[in-house]
Amino acid sequence: LALADETERRLGEIAAGNEAALTALDHVAVAVARIDTGRGQPAGATEQALQELRRFAERAGLYGRQQ
Repeated sequence: LALADETERRLGEIAAGNEAALTALDHVAVAVARIDTGRGQPAGATEQALQELRRFAERAGLYGRQQ
């Protein structure tokens, strides 16, 4: 019974972490959607933000392995 309780607690922690990650990704998606790429915007700032997102996406798989 203790093992089942511990497993349920740990699964709850994992689910909460997943929900937090999904919420953060939702916030990023909204922020990216709001980027104005029209004329008059500094192209360098937009490109830098996109490069940082690409770099994060490339390394995202590493986060789950560092426990």
